[in-house]
Amino acid sequence: VYVTIIVAVFAVHAGGTAVSRERVDKTYKFLFTKPRSRSSILAAKMGAGFVFLAMLCLLNLGFSQSGYMTLGLSENLLVTFLYFTVAQFLIGLVFFSLGALLGAAAPVPEIGARIGNLSVLVFYMLRVVYSSFDNVGFLRVVTPFKYFDQTALANHELELPFVFLSLGISAVALAAAF
Repeated sequence: VYVTIIVAVFAVHAGGTAVSRERVDKTYKFLFTKPRSRSSILAAKMGAGFVFLAMLCLLNLGFSQSGYMTLGLSENLLVTFLYFTVAQFLIGLVFFSLGALLGAAAPVPEIGARIGNLSVLVFYMLRVVYSSFDNVGFLRVVTPFKYFDQTALANHELELPFVFLSLGISAVALAAAF
């Protein structure tokens, strides 16, 4: 859970920064004088952000597996770690897209970054509320932190409705950011 929070914070920051970095550094005039459209520049920056997000998740996979192997246990958990990595990437993708949307929509980049970080906190608090009470099933759809149940992931089950929900939210947020 804590690594997923780190991935979410990184993702929302990376998404917001990819969109608003030129406004902060005052380099947007230089960047947009190039013979490229704004969409192609943003697409390249989003692609780089996806690569960094994937690298973070793959590093977590590698360190998790190597840390487990140093314990000398006979059971191989690579497939289990892979399921957790896919879930972390999808959650990170939601927050990356949300960060990009907030970075594009905010009049001042710092406000977009603050709202993005606040969204991670709010969604995590909703996860805590969901885990604390019995009859709040609707919150599972609201908070990306509960899209993928740890028990299901440990049993090598990835719930497809939440995979599609993650991809759908990401697609809509990225389209709005563009």
